[in-house]
Amino acid sequence: MSGGVAVEDERNFIEPVHCLHTAETMLVLEERATNMVEGHASPLSPTSTKSRSVPSTPSQRPQSPPGRRTSPNTIRQGRDGSPQSLRIAVSRTPPGQRRGGSCKYETGMTQARRRVPYTLGPDKLEAEPLKAAKILSAKEEFRLTSEMEKLYAELLPTAESEERRERLVGKLEKLLQDRWPGQNIKVSVFGSTGNRLGTRDSDVDVCISTDYRDIEHVCSIADLVARNGMERVVCVSSAKVPIVKIWDPEMQVACDMNVNNPIALENTELIRSYVAIDDRFRPLAMIVKYWARRRILNDAG
Repeated sequence: MSGGVAVEDERNFIEPVHCLHTAETMLVLEERATNMVEGHASPLSPTSTKSRSVPSTPSQRPQSPPGRRTSPNTIRQGRDGSPQSLRIAVSRTPPGQRRGGSCKYETGMTQARRRVPYTLGPDKLEAEPLKAAKILSAKEEFRLTSEMEKLYAELLPTAESEERRERLVGKLEKLLQDRWPGQNIKVSVFGSTGNRLGTRDSDVDVCISTDYRDIEHVCSIADLVARNGMERVVCVSSAKVPIVKIWDPEMQVACDMNVNNPIALENTELIRSYVAIDDRFRPLAMIVKYWARRRILNDAG
């Protein structure tokens, strides 16, 4: 059967059902109106004839079982005064976009769930995993070590990239202090930039520490940075830890900002201590992070 015929058959099947449902509904309304005029029944009397057709919209519900009476007060009304069962479509707008325009940079991305198949990573895995060797030969160990050292050298951030990140942090701190003077505002890096596990392409994660509680509603920060040249501004105020995501076209660096999140700073200091204790930790951690990122295994969602 061709696609055109299938579509035509489906339309011919649906339309009569819809018409039947409409006709039955009109009969019910006419009967209820007659009962109201004659004084024999209330508008929602259980003795009235009810449609037994299948609901025509996702929001409609089947008729209650025989013997169960429906009270007029149990029918939920929509904002427009009509029963909820008559709504044609259910809103799919994420909560972050229902704020009535209070923040034009707001997004509902916290409701999103990323589901990326394991096989879609940029590095394809072997069809059959190789059996792990318990002991490497001297030649295999030398080869593995050499490849890891080469990759580690390629991942290390350059002095120029680190300088751009430092300048961005200073730029943001000055911007915030000028906007809210005398509020003891300090901008500190955390995450890979602060714990020395970042690469030359890593974003900058910053925590804004301040006693001024009003800016914890990060929408004000989003508006401030957008008016001062930042691009791709995204505000996620509904997240567990509200953040503002930006791109600085001058420094060519992406940045995530949050407010008064001391745990992030403490965790960063802990990992930085591990890096300082053993010289082997930094290369190993950076290579494991690279491996996981290439296979899309490090996404928080």
